[in-house]
Amino acid sequence: MSFYDDASLVFLPSGGAGKDTKAYSIKPTDGSGDFTFSRGSNLTATRVDSNGLIEKGRENLAENSVWDGVSTDTKPTGWSNQFVSGTGTFDVTATEGQIRFQTLDASSRAFIYSPTITTNGIVVASVYVDEVTTAIPLSNLLIRSANATDLFAYEDGVEINYSDNVQANKRYSVVFNKTGSTTFRFGVGTSSGVLGDVVLSKPQIEIGLVATEWITSPVGSKGLAGILEDSPRFDYSGGASCPSLLLEPSRTNEIGYSEYFDSWTKQGNIIVNTNEFNSPEGVQNATELDSQDSSNYQAILRYLNLSAGTYTFSFFLKKTTGSLSHYAGAVMDSVYKYIVIDTTNGTYSQTAGTNYNDFVDIESWDSNWWRVVITNTISANSSCRFGLYSAISVNGTSISPLAIGTNVFYGAQVEQGSYPTSYIPNHSGGSVTREADYSESSTSLSIGDSEFCAYYEMDAKAIPRESSATFFRIEFGSNSHYIGLKGSSNSVNNRYTLPTLGNYSETINNITESSGVVKFLINYSNGTGDLFVNGTKYAGVISGPTTGNTINNIELRGSGYSHDSKQILLFPSALSDAECITLTTL
Repeated sequence: MSFYDDASLVFLPSGGAGKDTKAYSIKPTDGSGDFTFSRGSNLTATRVDSNGLIEKGRENLAENSVWDGVSTDTKPTGWSNQFVSGTGTFDVTATEGQIRFQTLDASSRAFIYSPTITTNGIVVASVYVDEVTTAIPLSNLLIRSANATDLFAYEDGVEINYSDNVQANKRYSVVFNKTGSTTFRFGVGTSSGVLGDVVLSKPQIEIGLVATEWITSPVGSKGLAGILEDSPRFDYSGGASCPSLLLEPSRTNEIGYSEYFDSWTKQGNIIVNTNEFNSPEGVQNATELDSQDSSNYQAILRYLNLSAGTYTFSFFLKKTTGSLSHYAGAVMDSVYKYIVIDTTNGTYSQTAGTNYNDFVDIESWDSNWWRVVITNTISANSSCRFGLYSAISVNGTSISPLAIGTNVFYGAQVEQGSYPTSYIPNHSGGSVTREADYSESSTSLSIGDSEFCAYYEMDAKAIPRESSATFFRIEFGSNSHYIGLKGSSNSVNNRYTLPTLGNYSETINNITESSGVVKFLINYSNGTGDLFVNGTKYAGVISGPTTGNTINNIELRGSGYSHDSKQILLFPSALSDAECITLTTL
């Protein structure tokens, strides 16, 4: 048989076909088999893109970034205000989206205010300088009105002094630590009167440490790009040539300023160099930590009040080619628990008496980075300390400062759970939550006389490790009539639920990460059915409703567990055992 020809539904995330809120089925092609996708109302989700880089959601907080509606000394539509004094003036140019700002003496001003920005944390304001007739300092061209402190200034991504004069055909950006509502000023004389004449375009205000590619935002709304609020995450983790659909539970990154390490508490004589190297994002926002004293410990630290539970601490550490071992550690339950990491080989050691309850894992993320994962259980409410050390070593049964050393870090995360999920950027001083992934195909699909066959394939590395609910299920008539699959303590169970029949579980023990994928098949007819997993048959383990002739819904859920969906096939009738074994054999 041709499985594709006989299937009534074919969903292959490897095609990467979809848009915000939609993941397209391969079959049927009329849209009736498409999956509606939702996650929540923020841009905190990330994925690994086809280039192997972490892709974030991006947002231009400056509405009307094309400056529509501007005219002589008339602000763009939706912008908060304008300021013109003395000989100052501004007007459109021959090029759409540009504004010429000029003053004729050093006591005049001409600038406009962005819409009020309420988002707090690390924010980057940027603008293109298209022409310069009379140069002015960047600090008098782009500034905030209140409640924000400037941290860094850049010209085409190269750090400069905020007081440097601007040049034509350059993009300028200023990084601010924003603590309250404010507007941003663009023009000439934004901080005081000045003689100047410049042409500006493409304003952008965004969360993060570096300015990203300009995003067009229309009148009355913000511009969006990258992984949006409800985008299906077609993920290429591990160097995959074809993506799978990443589905994860809601998790909260408790670490504030997860990339701006200069805001962390400093221990000893350590230097924090922000935005020194390209990170796993492929942009220059990784931080170099330099120790300056070989006789004392030097670190950056973050203190958190955490309730009892299991937590996972993770961060990215740049690979080196030297022979030194470097340290990255976490302290939980008010007990020091260190690991020492060899940044060349990706191995680690622990000092005596400081072993973690659960595990330490160092994953080779790509050719340049490790992702270090440390999991521990906290037995009671506790003030916990998380730290990154630039250089450290093992000295017998204890740790010792190492000769002056350097290491590069990115993307710290502390989340409640027994395993790490995808990176959740946090540019504020508090916590940030990524909501659970949820996807469903709700169009009614006809099946045979109370029979069908459903095939589900997922990445074995992402076997659900917690048993809170089903991750794949097929509904008949209502959400209380379904057959589905769920995870439990690194095994996978088959489960059905009916109000009158209760639950049944079959533990599957032959699944390992080394298999690459896990192939499930539910072969169902007239109230009973068999489960096939990786070529093995579990006979008669499924019992449940007389399905009728319609499947009303197919759901993919991230709630409570992580997994990577790779393929779904639905057949309108049961298959033979031989066909089921062929379809599920690795």
